[in-house]
Amino acid sequence: MIVTTCETIPGKELEYIGLVASSSYDVPTTISKKQCIKQRQAAMKELTEDITYSATAVGADAVVGIRPISQAPSNITLVGTAVKFK
Repeated sequence: MIVTTCETIPGKELEYIGLVASSSYDVPTTISKKQCIKQRQAAMKELTEDITYSATAVGADAVVGIRPISQAPSNITLVGTAVKFK
């Protein structure tokens, strides 16, 4: 499974399936900056795994265009487009 922030994958023709998204609401804001960075990195990894799982469930070969659409202090939401290779 390819997961990328790019809108295309070089050398691949894509068929768009639909959006996949995941949210996290447990990133604390009352910790040190270093701890906060580690927490956000862990949350991003988990969200990417969730998006990959959702994309696999709809038969996708990849997820392109992953973007954060919300980054409130205690919330991260990622969205991407599930695609199949033609």
